[in-house]
Amino acid sequence: MKNLIVTAAVALFATVNLSAASIAAPVPTVEQLLLQLKEAKTDVAKGDIVYQLGEMEAQEATDALLDIFYNAEHEGLRVMAALSIAKIGDDKGMDALKNAAYTDDNPYVKKMCGVFYVAEYYGEL
Repeated sequence: MKNLIVTAAVALFATVNLSAASIAAPVPTVEQLLLQLKEAKTDVAKGDIVYQLGEMEAQEATDALLDIFYNAEHEGLRVMAALSIAKIGDDKGMDALKNAAYTDDNPYVKKMCGVFYVAEYYGEL
């Protein structure tokens, strides 16, 4: 189930390009990623950073991820932010996902927030 959820989110945001060079590079710190996120100009660049923050379970990134979740125009970027928020699992982020699962205007974002919320609740992320 965990792999299916992650694969679904990544498939929607398939424009994120993790090249061999970026995989071999040293892992940046959370602070470096947050700075890069502020400077990122494209949704692709933002999506890559958002994904990395989720993988790091960086609680200090929750507010920045929520900002992207609420304000990004690209639904794929919003879903990627939701996935990262769920991976982090802090109460503030999970409350936002729970609310969005019932009220978000975008049906796909709404559905995925529900999926991520339930998966995190059952420890499947």
